Amino acid sequence: MSKKFTILATSDVHGYVEPYLYSDQKDIAIGLAKVNTLFKQLKDENTILIDNGDCIQGSPQTFYFNLNYKGKEIHPMSKMLKLMNYDYMNLGNHDFNESIPVLKRHMEECGVSCICCNIKMDGQPISKPYEIHEFPNGARIALFGVVTQHIPYWEKAENLVGVEIEDAYDCAKRTVEMIRTNEEVDAVVGVYHGGFEKDLDTGVNTENQTGENWGYRMCSTIEGLDILITGHQHRSLGQYCCNTLVSQTANNAKEIAKLVYDCETKKGYVELLKPDCEPDVEIMDAVKELEAEVQTWLDKPLGETEMDLLIKDRFDARLHKHPIVSFMNQVQFAQYDADFSAVALFNDAVGFEKQITMRDIVSTYVYANTLSVIKMSGHTVKAFLEKCAEYFTVDGDKIVVNPRFEAPKPAHYNYDMVDGLEYTIKVSNPEGSRVISMTRNGEPLDLDKDYTILLSNYRAGGGGEFDMVKDGEVVKDIQKDMVECIADYILANPNIQIGHKDNITVII
Repeated sequence: MSKKFTILATSDVHGYVEPYLYSDQKDIAIGLAKVNTLFKQLKDENTILIDNGDCIQGSPQTFYFNLNYKGKEIHPMSKMLKLMNYDYMNLGNHDFNESIPVLKRHMEECGVSCICCNIKMDGQPISKPYEIHEFPNGARIALFGVVTQHIPYWEKAENLVGVEIEDAYDCAKRTVEMIRTNEEVDAVVGVYHGGFEKDLDTGVNTENQTGENWGYRMCSTIEGLDILITGHQHRSLGQYCCNTLVSQTANNAKEIAKLVYDCETKKGYVELLKPDCEPDVEIMDAVKELEAEVQTWLDKPLGETEMDLLIKDRFDARLHKHPIVSFMNQVQFAQYDADFSAVALFNDAVGFEKQITMRDIVSTYVYANTLSVIKMSGHTVKAFLEKCAEYFTVDGDKIVVNPRFEAPKPAHYNYDMVDGLEYTIKVSNPEGSRVISMTRNGEPLDLDKDYTILLSNYRAGGGGEFDMVKDGEVVKDIQKDMVECIADYILANPNIQIGHKDNITVII
């Protein structure tokens, strides 16, 4: 009998069960209901199912559940993993967004073996160092999981009380060495909620080497690592990196990775498969009542603006600061009277109709961010704006998006737009010297003075390589989800007047 085995892997599902986007509800190949149909078509006795984290946060359904049912009912994603008969699960950075009790309950109630071995809670590892899985055909493999150690840069401190995170690379290397020393296995499988810091074929750096992503380093330097299932970056990858078979899948259950490995030839391949099929009725029924509540909630009008805030051209909305940016900064200023406020338009931001509903809000502000007020000097404000200015570059006689923000992972959310001052970005200048003018109330910004700025907790932790921010003094943490901040602001001001200002000038 051939000793081949198959792994069907998902990653970065972000709570998507339904076969549609919440902005328009048009049927598309997305969501776990369709993925389960694909699983049933593909799975046999020599196949295992693995989820690689970022599972319980990210969709309107999970947002609504966490807002209204947290701690009272079984999480919908716990139901999914159990119903779909996943064999193993890893943790992702966003799985910590809703608190440790919520995460612990998910891990207990999903009925799936957690293999994340670089996390301790209250001094105790949350999983074994590795798991051994034996297939009916005789194939014997070892599996372990690790998650990026950069979680503390992004996560609220209270969500990490008692949590220790070992460097993902160090843990992976030590674990593979332990397996190869102590076990007789046909293959070692790593499951890493992290991505690649270098081009998989050339080894050329594709991002700053911060340690957030160590995939290439793992593949190129850890001997005996046969397969590495990755995530976090939402890329579509299936190939060899050095001598390791690797995969990564797009977010929101848009695809699965099918990894096939032959233990006799020590070779394998990856297929990336889209769930272009009918949704599984059992999966849909399991969240039917919850989803009906979600749809009612999404369509409830909250208030209206003097103009629609729909985003028709996302690049232009960043190049010529869209009024929705002014509106979101206005919402942030309502939480705290800071000197400045900074927001980003996320990758697929839709914007708002004149009559704003929760559907508009959750389709535009898709992350579970809270707010922080940071004290920084005028010099640091300039460094912050210089980092933002890296978003643009010049192509001929046009200003365009810097390719670094489009590949290997779209990261348009790392361009912030600041209200509270007027500034000019000259894109043709070298990076680090592009901000040629900064004024506040008509006067040049005092670089030696301290100011306060409202930022998302992601940015306040240095997310997006904004290292100049993370060591700043935290004046206040506003522990309220930004979606709630927006909704509450609209309810308190149902006829919204937007104080839009063209305060950002971007020139060649």
